[in-house]
Amino acid sequence: MKTLPKNWIAEGLIDFEYKKYQLLAYLQETNQQFDAAKLYPVLGELIEHHRLLDDLKKGKSEMKSLFPKAISSIDVQNAKIHYQPRENEGELMQEIANITEYALPLFSQQIHKGKEIY
Repeated sequence: MKTLPKNWIAEGLIDFEYKKYQLLAYLQETNQQFDAAKLYPVLGELIEHHRLLDDLKKGKSEMKSLFPKAISSIDVQNAKIHYQPRENEGELMQEIANITEYALPLFSQQIHKGKEIY
């Protein structure tokens, strides 16, 4: 069975369409394993991939919150200051974010399917 490397999202060409193709090919392989009622090691790998992507997403948002921000407006009535980031997210990071947002629900669905079989 073809496996998906742990660092598949950052390995090789970082392009949404290419990574989408890689992911869908891997999920097709896992479907074949599930159809044959084979859960090991596929289900564990799916859970690990989901956890890694979720950690990446959380770490990215935590890192983003640490960067300096500029004041965009002040709401005197509610005593709030609104900020906007000084630096725009790079194209590469945006592409990784798009891939992550696409992949997480697919991994969740596949994990759910594996748990149903279990």
